[in-house]
Amino acid sequence: MVTEYGRGICSYGDFGRYTFQSALYNWKDFDPNDLSNYACKLIFEKYGYDVEKHGKFDIHASSGDRHKNKKERIGKKYQWIALYEVLARISDNFKMIDESTRWGEDKQYVWYHGPWEPFVRNIDPTVVHHQPKVSQDTVKLTDLVNYVDWDGTHENWLISDQNLPKPECIISVTDSNNDEWLVLENHLSWEEPVPIGQDKYDYPLKHLWYQIRSYLVKDDEAENLIHWLKDQHFMGRWFPEGHDRYQVFSREYYWSPAYHFFNNPYYGGNDWEKVFDRINRSNVIAHVLPTSEGHIWESGADYENQPSYLAPHEYMYLGMKLQYSKNVGEWLNENGQVVCFDPSARQGGSSVLIVKKDFFQNFLIKDKLKIFWTCLGEKNISGTSFGGEHFSKWLELSGVYSLIGESIEGEIKPIIKRAQ
Repeated sequence: MVTEYGRGICSYGDFGRYTFQSALYNWKDFDPNDLSNYACKLIFEKYGYDVEKHGKFDIHASSGDRHKNKKERIGKKYQWIALYEVLARISDNFKMIDESTRWGEDKQYVWYHGPWEPFVRNIDPTVVHHQPKVSQDTVKLTDLVNYVDWDGTHENWLISDQNLPKPECIISVTDSNNDEWLVLENHLSWEEPVPIGQDKYDYPLKHLWYQIRSYLVKDDEAENLIHWLKDQHFMGRWFPEGHDRYQVFSREYYWSPAYHFFNNPYYGGNDWEKVFDRINRSNVIAHVLPTSEGHIWESGADYENQPSYLAPHEYMYLGMKLQYSKNVGEWLNENGQVVCFDPSARQGGSSVLIVKKDFFQNFLIKDKLKIFWTCLGEKNISGTSFGGEHFSKWLELSGVYSLIGESIEGEIKPIIKRAQ
């Protein structure tokens, strides 16, 4: 329970500093060490912790995995109870700093909104999550794109632009019923198989990755923007991206006070974003909207199996009149049909957001929008030991694609980079 400077420098406890003190950080009128001492008083005098009664169990429990929490100290449970009581007493009676004004000259103070800020939520009660598995009622897609061209020396392979996966084949996919879908976001990675007899950690493996993201743009801005983007290089991730949110329950998205609290620029929330000319920053090329956002839950006992998936942006959720499915990471149209989903939520693997093509096209027409994709990629050599080898050149990839009629059209450009 010792806070950061409660017993001098570097003598704190993990719970005292990273959990207890962190939760009370926005109430500046209180010394965290005084609050910690008060919490300990509650633990011993109010809750009745007794080392003679509980100590033997706690000594052995403390050797357990603190992340999976298969067993945890009784004293630790009392620490949590004390934290919630102290936090409740302070939040009921004192205003906290508005985090968005903390670093400004005019700090603002507000009443406590809820346990999403500061974040003291432990379990998401809106979803019962289980080990991902393939479900018969989940839409199955044909395999996306494989990559097997590992031939050649490391030096030659690193700069070769031959036989690269085609982004248009990654963006447009079909399911087992030959229905067409569009991939709105996908992060792909291919790694050379380790040769027989080689140690994975010593062998310098060839590695290729792609990042594909999509955006909405208004009809009257689309042509000018896409023409400009064809000459841009997306390395450095300077272009707008969707945000990730971990403080909101799975079924709280889009409607709840918690969601709206974080849906502002300070916390990474975004609506339509300006794309500025990279040379003349006063020139706005267009306004874009990232199509996806990450819904993540990173708290609770079973942290390895927490829900983590991509979801449609709020604008799309409302505009397409989507509804929650009984399945996590899956959304339905008004007729109860699956029209948008992230297969990783049910089947495991990396997150991929996918939308039914014809359904999505109707939405674009209704709202007078266009969609385009950015594709960023790189070849590199992975591994912890390269035997003293240094590679002075490698390939970066950058391109933009758009939906023209029924086809995905665009180009990915290879760029050979040289070490400085």
